[in-house]
Amino acid sequence: MFGRLISALCVAAAATALVAPAAGATSFFEAASYPAKLKSTSVIAQVFKTPNAAFKCKGLNVTGTLTAAGSTATLAPAYSECTFFEGGVSANTNGCTYQIHLEKQIEGGIETKFQGAFDIVCPAGKSIEFFGAGKLCSWTYGSQAGRARVVLENQFKNTPDDLILYFEVEGLTVTESSSSPTCASATFTNGMIAGAVTLQAETEKGVGQNLWVK
Repeated sequence: MFGRLISALCVAAAATALVAPAAGATSFFEAASYPAKLKSTSVIAQVFKTPNAAFKCKGLNVTGTLTAAGSTATLAPAYSECTFFEGGVSANTNGCTYQIHLEKQIEGGIETKFQGAFDIVCPAGKSIEFFGAGKLCSWTYGSQAGRARVVLENQFKNTPDDLILYFEVEGLTVTESSSSPTCASATFTNGMIAGAVTLQAETEKGVGQNLWVK
């Protein structure tokens, strides 16, 4: 009986090891082959919030390249179909990129989830700019690092495997400018971004391939 108990404990420990990384373990973006070209499709519209205003973009395409497995992915964003109230919003990313730094696994199971920090990295003197219709309101996001948070969820049920990237970002520095009472003219440090995209990988020849985090 004692032997059966030991065997049962070993099986339980092995099952736990499949879903729980070792303490202090580093998480990585991985692809079936390298270089892996990254692209995305929107799942949930991107919503940008300040204390005074909110606007959204239905479309977000991020692109990038993984040259090897690593804990950081650099993604170039391109926004489309942005609106503020009933008016359109133009978006200019000016060469800025998003950096996703994997931190830890936060959920086990089949479709595991991982948490990451969020950076905006811009060329000197540049920022991500959004302009409301007639430029009555505008919002700019410059370089900033270590904002919480993003969540990545493995989608092993898809073929090929891909990821859902959830933006749950808070604490962003954003400058809001206005010539209208609808918005403010101020710099805030509690801006937010919420939304989600499906992140996919391709070979250099454009063939879909598996992408995951572990």
